[in-house]
Amino acid sequence: MNVILFFTSETKSRAPTEEILGAKDIAARMNWLVQAMEMPRTDRALARLLDFWSPIGVIAECGELPANFDLDFGRTPVVYIDRDPKSLPRGSFCVIHDSVNAGETAARHLLMTGCENFAFVPNPERFRWSDDRQRGFADALALVTEDKNEIWI
Repeated sequence: MNVILFFTSETKSRAPTEEILGAKDIAARMNWLVQAMEMPRTDRALARLLDFWSPIGVIAECGELPANFDLDFGRTPVVYIDRDPKSLPRGSFCVIHDSVNAGETAARHLLMTGCENFAFVPNPERFRWSDDRQRGFADALALVTEDKNEIWI
């Protein structure tokens, strides 16, 4: 049976349950197995897992792993989830949430309700996605709000 390894990041505040279930659903249609486990910390540990499972591919949920975090997946195809695209290894694939657009969408919704004052509460750990979301929120409001004091960030 073909195996896909789904690595999760220990920095993730919750398990990516929906992502794993989605991958398992699609894999089941192909008669493949998705094996979920925590991201290994070293190339040696990863090499042992790749040797043991002989996966046809890897899904790596990166959370907020440091930009310099690079394990050697060898020739195994990898799809990264939630990784800063600027830090991707050359030739990699990445699935990324558009955080700037999420901030813009929130601002648009609030504007449609007639709100006159706006606030954005960032993640206290200042993750990249939170900063991007904040930028999208503030930039969208700045398009239609003359008084910058109406926006609290």
